[in-house]
Amino acid sequence: MSLFSCLSKAESNVQTALAKEWAAVPATDQNVILEILQMANVLKANNTLNGDAIVAAITKLLGQSFVTGFLGVVDKVAANIGIEVPAASTPVQTLQLIASSLTPKSGTSWEDEVLSIAVYSLTNLVPGGAIVRAIAIPLVQWVFDNVFNGSAAATASLAVAA
Repeated sequence: MSLFSCLSKAESNVQTALAKEWAAVPATDQNVILEILQMANVLKANNTLNGDAIVAAITKLLGQSFVTGFLGVVDKVAANIGIEVPAASTPVQTLQLIASSLTPKSGTSWEDEVLSIAVYSLTNLVPGGAIVRAIAIPLVQWVFDNVFNGSAAATASLAVAA
């Protein structure tokens, strides 16, 4: 059973605690979480494109400042989700490696990969380490299920990719 499945079936007091945790996250950091989830959807939907085309799709959706910030941590994200990046790879090439690693994934394993990408991105992109990894995992899961899924943000990310 995936982490996604476990958390979605968690007892209501866990869900309530995660809702309170989300409410306590500053709005700017909430936006970063939603942007990371959008970016993960763009990666999955464009996983056969070259790195420059993927960067263009993410930039169109989320803007240059998000892309610049993410490309600054993309090497850490790749390493933390188990992708071997050849020496001297550029951040754009690393982003392409992450996207192509998603090609065979579907269903639960895609959800778990989104969670991994989001958690490692989040712990590197939210300023001041305000969200630690132990909290990021269930929080991102809760946000994915309760805030992001079915939202305009999710729809917009798929529209850019199409």
